[in-house]
Amino acid sequence: MPGFTPVVPGTCAAPRVTLRYPTNVPFSPYHRGVQTVGGRYAIEGALARGAGRVFRVRHVQLDRAFALEVIAPPLARNEAARTRFLRDARLASDLNHPNLVAVVDFGEDAVTGPYVVTELVEGASLLGAGAVPLSPRRAFDMLTQLASGLEQLHRRGLVHGDLTADRVVVTSEPEGDRVRSVIRLVDLGVGIEPELDATPQYSAPERVAGERPTIGSDIYALGVLGFAMLAGRLPFEGSVAEVLRAQVDRRPPTIAELRGEPVDPAIEALIARALAKHPDERHRNAAAFRLELDRVADKLQIDRHRISTNRLTAINPRDATVLLAFEHGGLAQAIVTPNGTITTANRAFTQLLGEARSVEGWDIAETTLATRMPDLVRVIRGSQRQRDTIELREKGLVVWIVPFSSEAVQVLARVEVS
Repeated sequence: MPGFTPVVPGTCAAPRVTLRYPTNVPFSPYHRGVQTVGGRYAIEGALARGAGRVFRVRHVQLDRAFALEVIAPPLARNEAARTRFLRDARLASDLNHPNLVAVVDFGEDAVTGPYVVTELVEGASLLGAGAVPLSPRRAFDMLTQLASGLEQLHRRGLVHGDLTADRVVVTSEPEGDRVRSVIRLVDLGVGIEPELDATPQYSAPERVAGERPTIGSDIYALGVLGFAMLAGRLPFEGSVAEVLRAQVDRRPPTIAELRGEPVDPAIEALIARALAKHPDERHRNAAAFRLELDRVADKLQIDRHRISTNRLTAINPRDATVLLAFEHGGLAQAIVTPNGTITTANRAFTQLLGEARSVEGWDIAETTLATRMPDLVRVIRGSQRQRDTIELREKGLVVWIVPFSSEAVQVLARVEVS
C-alpha cells in the first residue's frame, strides 16, 4: 500500500504511518535553518513521538525544557487546518488532570506556523514498563488512569484520533512509603489530522475505511492498549496491508491464548467490547469503559489505584439491603456528576429513558429525560453549590436533584399519572 512504512514483526510499539502525505518525509525546523520557535523556544532536538513534528525545546528566558509540536508541513498553509490546530490547543490548555500532559503555551511562528508547547514528561514507554504481559492488577491500574485522562479530553470536546503506546509515558511519584506508577498521556491529539495521521495497529475499522476519528475510535485504541498490556503483544501483527485487513474482518486471538494461562471471562469481555468492529457495540465513552473496568476489578478483587467514580459500594449487610432496594426499586434513581455523566443508574432509571442497555457513562444531556425536562441539565451543572433538594416538574414528570457528595448529585424521577 503506497505511503506506508513497514511494520517490525513482534514489536508492540508500532510505527506511525502516513496515509496520504506523498513524500513521507518527517518535518524538522532544522530543514529551514530554524533555531528558535515563537522567538523564545530554542530547539534542542527531536522527540520520538509525533511523526518528527515534536521537539525538545528550552525557553530562552526561563531556561526550562519543554516539548513543542508544530503543524504538519502540508497543512502549514491551510487556513482551516491552522485554525483547527490553534482551537484544539486552546481547548487543551484548559485541561488539568494528573494523567494528561499540561499545555503551557501555544501560538503561531512566522516560519514554522502554529505550535503548541507542553510540559516535558520523561519516563518509560507504556509497553516497555516492566515485563509484558502485565499482571491484571498492574494493567488495570494503568488502564484506569489512561481512561480517566481520556475521559477528561473528551469532555473538553477533543478527540485524540491517534492514541498509541508511544504517546503514553509511565512516570512515578511517592505515595506514603511506596512509589506509585503514574500514567501520562504526553500527546493530547492537538494537530492530529484524519487524512495524515493513523497508526494501523491502533486504527478502528471505520478509520481504516477512511472515516474521521471519533470517541468510538479512541475507545478502540484504548482497547488495543489494554489487549497489548494483558496479552504481551498487539492484537494484529504483520505487514501494514495484513494489519489493516485484520482490523476490518478478523477477530484477535484471546488474551488467554497469548498468555498461555487462563484469563477470567470478564477481562476477555471487557477488552473484546472495546475492540468491537462496529462503534455502537463498544463502550459509549471512556467513562463507561472505566466503570466496567471497576466492576471487573471488584468482581475479581483486583487491588489497584482507585479513581473516584461515586459508585455505591456495600460495606455491611445494611448497606447491601439499601443497594438492593436502589437497584430493584420502582423509583428511577441515578448518580450524576456535575458535568452530566451518569455514573450509577438503577433499572427503573434506565427504563425511564427508554433504553434496554446500561446508561452508565452516558451524558444525561443526551438522554430523553433532558429532552422532556429542559431545566435539568442547567440545574445539574450548577449542583456543586447546591445544598438543598431541588424539585422540577414538567408535563407529568417530577424530578428531584438531591446533594449526594462534593462530586455528584442523586437524580430521582417519577412519572405522575393524572
